[in-house]
Amino acid sequence: LTFDDGPGPYTEELLDILKEYDVRATFFVTYQFPEYFYLIKRMYKEGHSVGIHTYSHRYGRCYRDSASFFKDFNRIKRLIYDEIGVDVKIYRFPGGSSNIVYRKCSKDGELMKKLIPSIRNMGYQYFDWNVCPGDAMDVTKSKTIACSVVSECGLRNKSIVLLHDTQKHTVKAMKDILSQMLEQKYKFRTLKKESYTVHFKLDTTKKIKQNIDTIQKDTTSIVITDSTSNVPIKKDNDSLYRAKIQGVQQTLFQQLTSSFAHFFESF
Repeated sequence: LTFDDGPGPYTEELLDILKEYDVRATFFVTYQFPEYFYLIKRMYKEGHSVGIHTYSHRYGRCYRDSASFFKDFNRIKRLIYDEIGVDVKIYRFPGGSSNIVYRKCSKDGELMKKLIPSIRNMGYQYFDWNVCPGDAMDVTKSKTIACSVVSECGLRNKSIVLLHDTQKHTVKAMKDILSQMLEQKYKFRTLKKESYTVHFKLDTTKKIKQNIDTIQKDTTSIVITDSTSNVPIKKDNDSLYRAKIQGVQQTLFQQLTSSFAHFFESF
């Protein structure tokens, strides 16, 4: 489990929940809410991993050029060190390493391709994700977030889940997520420099077409099962079925948008 953009007003409640379920997570932190930054000391003391995200989380500022990027990077790096006394070596790009938003903020269309090797040469490992319930965008129902996370994690052997501790509905979903996943015997690990990672890669037009074809497939062929009983859920159980199928569709849509992002970066 990874949480971006905090610490914020809901982070302490999240830490309480993680402690209650004896689960450790990774926090990629910012300085958006200075009054809550002290919480990274609690994160570290309770066994969570703390990573660098961004000082400002303002794309126009951190992606203006290389100098602006590293000014932002070094500010949050120093603040983390001052708080916990550790030079952390894990990082997450704002928007992920495939984001194309930086092109609107920078005159350098190759900026991201320069930043990635620079980060690595400085001794940092960066982490993208392969599970995303959309909790920072338009998905605000906690039950939908929980169903999406559990469903998507069920599609792969190792998952790096993107969540946001700045969202109240995300924190509200956590007990449901943790109880279901612990019942299904999932193991939770914090991220370290040497951990399994996900790096978004450049896709070809052929791969994009494959992803489009996948999304267009008739979803009637997908069998959705109850996470506890493994019994197929009938479509007439509308609310539960819709929540489950949304998790599958979210994964497919994420693959498609990632494909487009990487494809357009090649121009």
